[in-house]
Amino acid sequence: MDNWISVEDKLPINEAEMEGSYMEVDVITSDGVSVDFNSFQAGKMPNYWSCFTSYTVTHWMPLPLPPKAGE
Repeated sequence: MDNWISVEDKLPINEAEMEGSYMEVDVITSDGVSVDFNSFQAGKMPNYWSCFTSYTVTHWMPLPLPPKAGE
């Protein structure tokens, strides 16, 4: 299943719909080659992505739901 979302199409947080001055969400990110786990920060931040990778994020996807107990 391909759930990748281009950062050109949509970002994880829409600042216009934010409640408050800061929000953060964890997502899976990629540059089309590498895959990583990062936080996306919205609000008065100098950089949206709090990643320490050497690539520019081009795509992202939400984290999957955790497994249910007993699975």
